[in-house]
Amino acid sequence: MSTRANLDELIEDARQQLRRSEGRLTEAEQIKDAQRAEVEKFQGFLLRQIRVLASVELCMKVIWADGHPVANLKAEDKVLRLHKIEGHDMYGLFLVAGEGVEQEITRIGGSDPHFGNRLLVAIGDAVSRGQ
Repeated sequence: MSTRANLDELIEDARQQLRRSEGRLTEAEQIKDAQRAEVEKFQGFLLRQIRVLASVELCMKVIWADGHPVANLKAEDKVLRLHKIEGHDMYGLFLVAGEGVEQEITRIGGSDPHFGNRLLVAIGDAVSRGQ
């Protein structure tokens, strides 16, 4: 994203925060606000699990897609996606094999005390196997 695009996004966020503080958010902005909160919550969870350095190395970017937060990750030439499995305290790691094609690598329990380690090992295994 260009610097101008980043600045435009920051300005729009500032406008929205002012409207929020005045109680003037539109319905669309309220939905976007709720989505942003879920994305930030998921991003915070992942940062606690895998540490900031790993998130930087993996070029982690959490976005809203398919009705929920999704973490896009890059390891070497592989693109992976991590998201919560609907209705479960489980997260799925998927290798993106093409446009709209994902191959499940593993599932990890959200309350697993070794979540971050299991995630990093699964990513390492997927990259080394050349999946």
